[in-house]
Amino acid sequence: MALADSATSIAVRAHDDLAIAHANATMGWILIDDYNFSLAVEFAEKGLKRIEHVKEPRAKAMLMHQMGLAYDRMNLPDKAMKQYFEAIKIYRSLNDERFVGQLEGNIGRLYFIANDFKTAKRYYNQGYEKIRDKKIPLLISDYYNRYAVLLQVEGHVKEAYRFNQLGIELARKNGLLQELCDFYFNMASVQYAMGNDRLAMQYVDSAIELAKQKGFDYAQYLGSKAKLLSDGNKTFNPEVEQLFMTALAEVTRSQNKYMEYSIRNLLANYYKQVSMFGKAAEQIVMVNDIKDSIANTRNAIALKEIEYKFKDLEKETLLKGYQSKSRLKNGLIVMMLLLAVLGLYLFCSARKTLRLRQLYFKSKERLLEQEKANAIYERELEKDHKERALLEQQLHKEERLALEREMASTQRELTTITLFLQEKNKMLEELKSQLEQAIIHSDGTQKAGLQKLQQNIRHSINFDNDWDKVKLHFEKVHPDFFARLTEICPQLTPNELKHCAYIKMNMSIKETANLLNIDYNSVKMSRYRIKKKLNLEPETDLVEFIHNIYPAA
Repeated sequence: MALADSATSIAVRAHDDLAIAHANATMGWILIDDYNFSLAVEFAEKGLKRIEHVKEPRAKAMLMHQMGLAYDRMNLPDKAMKQYFEAIKIYRSLNDERFVGQLEGNIGRLYFIANDFKTAKRYYNQGYEKIRDKKIPLLISDYYNRYAVLLQVEGHVKEAYRFNQLGIELARKNGLLQELCDFYFNMASVQYAMGNDRLAMQYVDSAIELAKQKGFDYAQYLGSKAKLLSDGNKTFNPEVEQLFMTALAEVTRSQNKYMEYSIRNLLANYYKQVSMFGKAAEQIVMVNDIKDSIANTRNAIALKEIEYKFKDLEKETLLKGYQSKSRLKNGLIVMMLLLAVLGLYLFCSARKTLRLRQLYFKSKERLLEQEKANAIYERELEKDHKERALLEQQLHKEERLALEREMASTQRELTTITLFLQEKNKMLEELKSQLEQAIIHSDGTQKAGLQKLQQNIRHSINFDNDWDKVKLHFEKVHPDFFARLTEICPQLTPNELKHCAYIKMNMSIKETANLLNIDYNSVKMSRYRIKKKLNLEPETDLVEFIHNIYPAA
């Protein structure tokens, strides 16, 4: 910040408008990073005024880009959109596809916030087409992040999972640690939507830990972890409250009012959920105070725009006055006429200024009335959203419980059948061994009958109908497992697929040998052949690999 101030001072003393504009842009980016968006807008506007008469389109586009981003962060989408489109026009004239693609991605995000997902997706794809060949990891990572969030909101959870996985790999490869935190956070949301609560919590913890290590803002991650822990639980949990308090301490440090508003809103809802209405009321009061503060900032920007217009009018008046004075040298008569004209002009200017002031106060009153009306509307809308969210949450919970009960029942049936087959094969093996001893010690007449009985027992052990029953219940618990495994390695034989299924069911080598009617070493050799067909590294564990196989996205 101090270095940018020094650069601005030097440029002002040198009367270099372009240098001043660049210095203002630098200050603006620093202020955006410090969440001081209104001051960033002011610096961008000053920079644009400095280069009004300078033919430097790239500097103008950069300042508009910066102003649009500041408006975007302040939740003023109309103003942000206007600046983005103006900047895109200039970047297109300069054939700068990189910045055009980046800004189209920002515009897509604004449409996403407005729930226009179709238009958002169109702008995301347009932007990606322009940046894809540039091979800039940061921009591609930003596309993966936004597209994954859009897919999840649309209900395409598997596709969202795939884009988040691509983003994690890209961020790790290129050392994009802040983006890696965001992808961990998004992946937690995807896993939660897929019903994998434990994995969701692991991803949130990974995001928090990495953000702490690198000094990033992690209040949002803490708030999400608290929400995951408290979801559907009406009993007070001190750990959840502590997470919210830690998140609030973090946003206080970063002075991010918009994030503080979100965290306190979540905390108020949690207190209401656990019937701590007194604390909930305290948080709601603070939320309203923050909302008023943000609204005051927006009003200040509107007033600042009026102030700039007023200053431009005063400059114009002074310029006219200087021109009038130069003409007074031509003679007393001309001077008198010009003084009369100037007096009339000043009178009209004063009336115009008075009208502007009146318009200013009326505009201020209208803004206040509009804010009040908006606050009432937002309260009603928030109440409606909460009721709808509560109903959807209850329905989602009931559906998930029903699915869990059905899966648990199927799992129990699979386990029962497998154990039954295992015990049956074990008993038949013992009976077969006893028959072998009996055949050795039997005479010729009994020997043929005993051998026929032994053959029937061997046939019963190898009979495939048992496997059909196991496979039927297995595919209910692990749908598409065989299809996914065959897709990974088409060379696997039916017996090897059966062996993989027993591994997925946590069967030991001994239990697998009993079920497949082969000895212990044969099972180990079969696992070695399967691992070789899958092209796994020697240090890769086959059991862990098979347990991590999920249906194709």
